[in-house]
Amino acid sequence: MTQKCLGFLEQAIREVQPGAADGRALSREMTLDALGLSSLKTIRLVTHIEERLKIHLDEEDLVTAETLGDFCEIVEAALAKGPRG
Repeated sequence: MTQKCLGFLEQAIREVQPGAADGRALSREMTLDALGLSSLKTIRLVTHIEERLKIHLDEEDLVTAETLGDFCEIVEAALAKGPRG
């Protein structure tokens, strides 16, 4: 599932900030900082993902995410909980 999550994240990131990661393929190990997203763009990314997948991403979990792999784990956990109410 993580590879599918990475593909979804890559698409979402490029929609929120075209040119993010300078055309490099994203990997689990890539840090969020390496993407060059401002805090505002990161909030937009989270909102975009929540709306698209109809889930809620817990802020406490997001604060600890350092890599795209961490971010995918949070998204996958939210998906396992089911749609937001």
